[in-house]
Amino acid sequence: MGLILSNGITTGSAAAAAAKGIVLKKFKGLVSDTVSVELPSGEIVEIPVTLYDDFAVCRKWSVESDDVTNGIEIIARAEVNREGTINIIGGKGIGVVTKKGLQIPVGEKAINPVPMKMIKGNVFDVVGEGVGVDIILEVPEGEKIARKTFNSRLGIVDGISIIGTKGIINPMSEDAIKKTIQYEIDVKVFESDIIALTPGNIGEKSLIKVGIGNIVIVNNYFDFAFDYLKSKNIKKIIVGGHPGKLGKLIAGEYNTHSKRGISAVDIIKEKLGLSGDYNTAEEISRIINLDNLAIYISAKLKEDFNFERVSVFLFRMDGSLCGVFKDE
Repeated sequence: MGLILSNGITTGSAAAAAAKGIVLKKFKGLVSDTVSVELPSGEIVEIPVTLYDDFAVCRKWSVESDDVTNGIEIIARAEVNREGTINIIGGKGIGVVTKKGLQIPVGEKAINPVPMKMIKGNVFDVVGEGVGVDIILEVPEGEKIARKTFNSRLGIVDGISIIGTKGIINPMSEDAIKKTIQYEIDVKVFESDIIALTPGNIGEKSLIKVGIGNIVIVNNYFDFAFDYLKSKNIKKIIVGGHPGKLGKLIAGEYNTHSKRGISAVDIIKEKLGLSGDYNTAEEISRIINLDNLAIYISAKLKEDFNFERVSVFLFRMDGSLCGVFKDE
C-alpha cells in the first residue's frame, strides 16, 4: 500500500497510473479504484483510476490554481505485441516535437524521458520479463489545453506534454518555472545565436513591435536565465522590458521580484543622478530619456556574465520605447 497523496501529480504519474491500471486488469484480472505507482524517487503512492472495458482513465490533479492541466483526463489502452517489449505510444492529444533542443527528437511524441521510464517501469512490475505490450496513451482535451501552455513556444504542436521529473507537484513550483525557461532557451539556441530575454508578455509584444524575435520569457528569474546562458556559452543577448524591472539589474538584483532587493526607482535615480521626487519608474520614463540607463544595464551584464554583446530595450507600459542601447 502506498502513500495517499494530498498534493498533486504530474501528467507523467497520471499516465503511469492509467497504464498500470489497465495492465493489471488485462493481465491479472485485478480491478481497483486506485493503483500503487512507483515514482522516480522510488516512493510508492496510491493514485485513483477508473477502469472501463478496454481502457483506464486517470484524472491529473494539481495544488496549483493556475495549472491549466488540472483535472485533465489521461487514457491508457493496452495491446499485446509479439516483440516481447513494452512500448509507450503517444496518441491523440499528446503533442509532437517540431524543434530541436528538447530532450525528445523532432517528430516524436512529447513524452519526456523520466515519465517514459516511469510508465514502462510500472507496467513491467505487472507483466514481467519478456511479455510484449503496447501502451497507447491519449489525452482527449490535450489539443485544447495545449493552447494555454508554453508548448507552442517550445515547438510542440497538437497536444500537451507528458512530463514530470518527480512525479508529484509541490505548490508554487519555482523549479517548474525555471525548467520551462531552460527548455525554451534550449530550443531558441537552434534558431539564432542571439537570445532575447524579457520578464513577461508586455515585454515580448513590445520587442516584437521593434523587430526583435527569438524571445524567452523569464518571469523574475533573470539570475537563472543569465547563468544558464553563460553555461551554454551564449555571448550575444538582448534584454527588453519595463525600467521598473530592468533597472534592478544595474544593482545586480537579478531576481527582479518587487518584494526583493532595492526599489528600481531608487536605483535609477542614483545611477542617473536624479534629485526629483518620483514615485515610479514609469513616471521617470515619461520625463527623462533612458538611453543611458540602457547603456548601464548592458555594461553590468557584460561585466557579471561575460557576455560580449548586450542590447537593451526599455519600454513604457504602453509599449513605447523610452530607452535603447543597440550593442552592435
